[in-house]
Amino acid sequence: MKTKLFAALTALTVVFAACKKDNNNDNNNGGTTEDYQPTSAGSNWQYNSTTGSYTETAAASSRDSTIDGEKYVAFDNSNGGTRYVNKNNGVYKSYSYFQQIQKDLKLTYLKDADAGTTWQDVVNYSYNGIDIPITFSYTIAGRDRDTVVNNKTYNNVIVVDTKVSASSLLVGGDGTIGTARRYYAKGVGAISSTLNFNALGITASDTTYLVSYNIK
Repeated sequence: MKTKLFAALTALTVVFAACKKDNNNDNNNGGTTEDYQPTSAGSNWQYNSTTGSYTETAAASSRDSTIDGEKYVAFDNSNGGTRYVNKNNGVYKSYSYFQQIQKDLKLTYLKDADAGTTWQDVVNYSYNGIDIPITFSYTIAGRDRDTVVNNKTYNNVIVVDTKVSASSLLVGGDGTIGTARRYYAKGVGAISSTLNFNALGITASDTTYLVSYNIK
């Protein structure tokens, strides 16, 4: 029981999860390298992480999907799976299928907003017949800064802190399941992230950074 719950809660701390959703063959909603997530078809990003390396590639517009009336661009992961990204007026959402909890999640993972801006996503997860609300709390920790990742300096970077929490009666302490800090560079996308899980007496962490990229 504990192991299963740990796997599910760990999955919920990872926004960039793999997704396997049927496509609706909608038109691409377009992309520009002047925002924080280029979406032009064929663009790719190579990452190294604590658990290994992978490449993300923006798929052709025929792979895009409509979710809740909004158009999402498909991003294929070389390790398997696809995630979907929507961007609208500086708000960035990610739609992913989490195998560990057999649930689709739509999360607002980034906003092009002032430092100090906060927002939340609440996900209802059912475990052993009990509904458990999981809260993602986001804060713009900084923006418009230069950040060095893998010996390369990126400009106009936004930093987002995320805290994932559940009922303190379930996980103990103040209810915090995990934390994350992610960096997004204008014209590039995600350049670095750190994830930490600490609940049910189990701790885990991951660090991911951008090695190279090619924006088409």
